[in-house]
Amino acid sequence: MRLLVCALLVISILPLALAQANGSQNITNYQKALTNNITAQMNQTRENLANQIEKIRNQTEQIRLQMEMEKARLANQTMAQKLMEQQKQEAVAERLRSDIRQQTEEINETLALMKKEQQEIYEHQMNMLLAIKTIIAAQNELPEMPKNISTIAYQINGSIENTTKAEEKIQNRNALIRVLGGGDRDAAGEIESAAKQNQEKVRQINTSIVRTNYSTSIKSVLSDQILVLQSEQERLINISSSEKKNYGLIGWIWK
Repeated sequence: MRLLVCALLVISILPLALAQANGSQNITNYQKALTNNITAQMNQTRENLANQIEKIRNQTEQIRLQMEMEKARLANQTMAQKLMEQQKQEAVAERLRSDIRQQTEEINETLALMKKEQQEIYEHQMNMLLAIKTIIAAQNELPEMPKNISTIAYQINGSIENTTKAEEKIQNRNALIRVLGGGDRDAAGEIESAAKQNQEKVRQINTSIVRTNYSTSIKSVLSDQILVLQSEQERLINISSSEKKNYGLIGWIWK
C-alpha cells in the first residue's frame, strides 16, 4: 500500500518538475537572447558612432585643406597685386624723372636768356615750381597719396610769386639808399614770414610721404623735391636775415 502511494506521488509531481525545468530553460534562453540582442545593438551603435566620427574627421580635414588653399590663393593674389603696384610705381617714378630732366633743360635754356642778376632769383623760383609740379604730378599718378600733400604744395606755390617780387625788390634797391639806410626791412620781413610758413608746410609734406608705403623709387624722387623746397626756404631766410642786419650809415637810428 505504501509503495502504491509513493508511486502515485511521483507520478503526480513529475509533470510539475518537468514543467519547472522547461520554464527555467526558457528563461535562460530568453536572457541569452536578450543579452545577445543588447550586445548586437551596442556593437552597431559603436560602429555607427565610429563611422560618424570618421565622417566628421574627413569633413574637418576637407575644410582645413580648403582653408589652406584659399589662404594660398589670397597670398598669391596679394603678392600679384603688390607686384603690379610696385611695377606701376616704378613706371611713375621713371616718368617723373624724365619730366624733371626735360623741364630742367627748359629752365636752363630760359635762364640763359636772362641777365646775370636775374638768373639766381628765377633759377630758384623755377626749381621750386618744378619741385611742386613734380609732387602734384605724383599725386595725380598715385591716388593713394594723402590728399593733404597736393593741397599743401599748392599753398607753397601761391607764395612763390610774392617772395620772388620781394627778393627782386631787395636786389634792385638803390645802391645809395642801401649805403645810407641799409636793407629793405619790409621786403625782408615778407620773405622771412613766407619762408618760415613754408618750412612748416614742407615738413608736413615730408612726414606724409615718409608714412606712405610707396616704393623706394617714388620716395627717392619725392625726397629730392623736398630737399629743393627745404633748401630754398633756408636760402630765403638767410637773405632776409642778411637784409635786416644791414643798417647802413644812418639806419641804426631806426634800429
